[in-house]
Amino acid sequence: KVNYALFAFASLFSMPSFSSGQNIYALSTLIKDGITSSSSVASAKWGSEAKREDINIAKSSLYPTLDMTSEVARAYEKGSTRTTEDNVKNQIMLNYRILDFGVRDQLIDESNNEWSSANYIYLDRESEIAGKVTKSFLTVNKQKELLDIIQNELSYYHDRLHDFEYLVKSGESTESDLKKIQA
Repeated sequence: KVNYALFAFASLFSMPSFSSGQNIYALSTLIKDGITSSSSVASAKWGSEAKREDINIAKSSLYPTLDMTSEVARAYEKGSTRTTEDNVKNQIMLNYRILDFGVRDQLIDESNNEWSSANYIYLDRESEIAGKVTKSFLTVNKQKELLDIIQNELSYYHDRLHDFEYLVKSGESTESDLKKIQA
């Protein structure tokens, strides 16, 4: 399973502009971008919204329903194309459950529970992505700090080597000591 948010995050920070300090991104911005670009979060959000609509559908059973049907029937004489009878039947029905023994309330409660479950999954996916982005952010910053430390160490040793070359030129130290330091 490829997580595109983490891939984009890693590729963004692996660019040379990050190491030079030109582009600095806030963790909250990266988390927001990771969440909005995650397909699993989007899928969980759509599932949660669908369950919320199921609540509305379950609540609609509290209202009466109006049904209308229309039917046309035509009878022909045997062997003739003449019609003998045309029947048109129209029906309008108004239905309302007066006593349903708690079925509507049970359906509404069930829909509420399913929405709560779907919403929990959505929030869990958001937290998962936020955790992954945060972990990657901290790893990248740690690696950046290590690179800065290494650069400082190299600069320090380069300066010491330069100073030691002056000692060799002035005769205070030998060439063999310089070779040891260079190694």
